[in-house]
Amino acid sequence: MSDEYPIKSLCLVMEVSRSGYYRWSNAGELPRAQQTKRLNLLIKQTHAKSRQTYGSPRITAALRAGGETVGRSRNHSRIPPPCLRLHRKAAQEPEWPHEIIHT
Repeated sequence: MSDEYPIKSLCLVMEVSRSGYYRWSNAGELPRAQQTKRLNLLIKQTHAKSRQTYGSPRITAALRAGGETVGRSRNHSRIPPPCLRLHRKAAQEPEWPHEIIHT
C-alpha cells in the first residue's frame, strides 16, 4: 500500500505517528508469534505421529509430557480442521426418520 500512497498520508489517515509506523515495520517478529509458529509445528508433528488419531486432549498431554507449557484451549484452536475428527458414532448418519406412530 505504501507503493500507492505516501507513508505520511497513510499515517495521518490511520492516526499514528510516522516514527511509530517505522518502529512497527522494522521490528522483528514478536515472541508470542514465534512461540505460536513453534507450537503449530509441534501440534502438526504430534498429530502426524499419532496417525492423525489424537484430538486436542491427547495432543495437549503429549506436549506437556514433552516439557511444553500449553493449555488445551490454545492447543485446540491451533489444530487444523481436517485433524479434528468426530467420534465414529456421531459421524454416522442418523437413523431418522423413524416411523411415527400416531395413537
